[in-house]
Amino acid sequence: MQRIFNGTAITAFANIDPKADRALVTFANWAKNPPRKPVFPSLAAAYGMSYFGLVARQNHWWQTEEFPQALLEIADLTRDRMEIVCFGTSMGATGALLARRFIGSAFTLAVSPQYAITPQVAPWEDRWRGIAAALPQIIRPDSPTNLCARTAVLYDPFHRSDSRHVAHIAAGGPIVRLPLAFSDHAPLEQIKAAGHLDAFTQAAIVANDMAQSRANVRSSRDANGNFGLHMWLRKTGHMPLHMRFAQIDALSAAFPDNMDITQEEARIMSRLTAHQRAHNLRAGQNGKAI
Repeated sequence: MQRIFNGTAITAFANIDPKADRALVTFANWAKNPPRKPVFPSLAAAYGMSYFGLVARQNHWWQTEEFPQALLEIADLTRDRMEIVCFGTSMGATGALLARRFIGSAFTLAVSPQYAITPQVAPWEDRWRGIAAALPQIIRPDSPTNLCARTAVLYDPFHRSDSRHVAHIAAGGPIVRLPLAFSDHAPLEQIKAAGHLDAFTQAAIVANDMAQSRANVRSSRDANGNFGLHMWLRKTGHMPLHMRFAQIDALSAAFPDNMDITQEEARIMSRLTAHQRAHNLRAGQNGKAI
């Protein structure tokens, strides 16, 4: 693998197969200790594709002048020779979505992407407030050339921030939604744990078969559909009980036959104070449970 771009904010690597007519371009996700290695190079090798990997030296969500510079290097190496597929998760998914205007990608698979993280554009996003406060808006997410002709988004529809991001992304053009309930911000981990990651990436990245991709996502739920729910409950364990009850109460309304949700709702209710229980019961009767 050779380095084709070496900047202060971004580095880019390439492994070019002269026989390949398709190229996989990946984008690194957020990490506590950058710089990092490029992500998913083995996918390109497994599928007979050329590979380009962008690595962020800082968690800048690709808001740097080096982003288009690195992509133009890739465009020069692929132009009129290869169809480009972009792929990334979280911050990497944001990069995959923004890349189209610079490299003319034919297909984008974005996993749990952020539309933007700055308070002015995404006031509901509070996961990266410290970074967002100093983040410039060099590349606007609402450009009409943001989405390529074929864009698929894998996400958890019950993740409050991610689902809002997806709604904004969909407003920019048609997308294929691949929802995986209760997978939190890591739906690929759930697909991998279910043993369907290879089948999913084969269907999505190689075949661009969205019907089969959706079937792979559905099959990644366990027999009772509760694998992701259990993970979600663990990750929300830090919440105050009344806030956790509000979320589980909403899930109970959406999935009335799920016994795990019903039991969790009863367990949380039993741990609330008498005042909080009375409040939730009154609110529930009025359709305004907290």
